[in-house]
Amino acid sequence: MTKEKTYPINTFSERIDAVLFMMNIKKVRFYADLELSKQTVTQWKKGSMPAADKLLKISDYLDVHPKWLLYGKINDKQIYDIDSAKSQVTRIYNTLKKDFNCFPDQPNFLMPLQNCVTEVQLSKWALGMQIPTINQLKEIAEKLGKSILYIINGTDVAKEQSRFETTSIQTYYCLDEKNQKAVDETIIAFYAKQLYDREHKQDPDKYLTESDPYDDKSSTFEAGLD
Repeated sequence: MTKEKTYPINTFSERIDAVLFMMNIKKVRFYADLELSKQTVTQWKKGSMPAADKLLKISDYLDVHPKWLLYGKINDKQIYDIDSAKSQVTRIYNTLKKDFNCFPDQPNFLMPLQNCVTEVQLSKWALGMQIPTINQLKEIAEKLGKSILYIINGTDVAKEQSRFETTSIQTYYCLDEKNQKAVDETIIAFYAKQLYDREHKQDPDKYLTESDPYDDKSSTFEAGLD
């Protein structure tokens, strides 16, 4: 399990420190690997922001979304937050519990997803630091014996029924990595929008009372998942 410790994530500098702790990376190593000066780091702690090229290098190094590093969240309110990455991680965990009898407090509880995803990656998705790609979700769905649409937006359909959607998704894999990420986010948002439209039509008042998962006023995160 990830170490249990609470870290503030109010500022750009605090968010970097939080991810370094989660990944068990020493600050001195981080500074050295990215050739960061003490003056630069001090300026970040005072509230300044890095140049775009440096921001991308940091986000790649930490494997988190650059928008999360800047603002503490990836998506604006509305479509994607109806079915956030946190919801996807919840479905993954629930499937592990129900179908494989694997619980987070047990050693090797991610054994069914071995060589597919790590606990740190799942934590980053659940905490809004990064968005999983379609390819990652597809691989997880296959290992769990679930439809990719179930992992994406909770649609409970048989594998056979989602074969067309899965095949359609695969056809996008001719792009470079940056463009692929953009397409992945668009596809996930599209499915989330479909889910929202369907549920809103059935119950128009549902989303008037539910809280926004990206409107959390807390300024800390606790490493580790329940």
